[in-house]
Amino acid sequence: MLVLPMQEVGTTELRVKMKSLKFPRCFLQTGAVCLLTILHLSCRQTPPSGGPPSPYSETVNQQRYAVLYERWRTATEAMPPYSKTTAYTTLKEFSDIVACGKGIVPLLRERIKENIGVDFVLSVAVIRVMGWPDEQFPTTDITQLRDSVLQRLENPK
Repeated sequence: MLVLPMQEVGTTELRVKMKSLKFPRCFLQTGAVCLLTILHLSCRQTPPSGGPPSPYSETVNQQRYAVLYERWRTATEAMPPYSKTTAYTTLKEFSDIVACGKGIVPLLRERIKENIGVDFVLSVAVIRVMGWPDEQFPTTDITQLRDSVLQRLENPK
């Protein structure tokens, strides 16, 4: 690698030297992508050796989840009271929560258990995140749905 002291080389000379090295910019872009991939993979949790893998093995940035949750709560507070459940679940903010993946399931479970405001709707988020078929939850009563989701989380098959 060629190291040039900055005080000895002007910017014009440095550009000429870089061009003469024929160092493609794509190497820099590829390196950045590789570095981001390595950082992403290194942040994933691995199950303890010898134990069964956790169904919630993806890591989640809890701060990101908190921001997304607060955005969703703000959006739901702006809605008319007693809106249908689908009105809450079709919000973009709700989709953003679901997009976080399985790593947020323990956080969602805590919110559902607390049952504050419209947090019961987060049981639908759990169903979507886990990829459970809607047919396994045939009820239209949101309280029953909430209880069924919590029961399934406590006793996975």
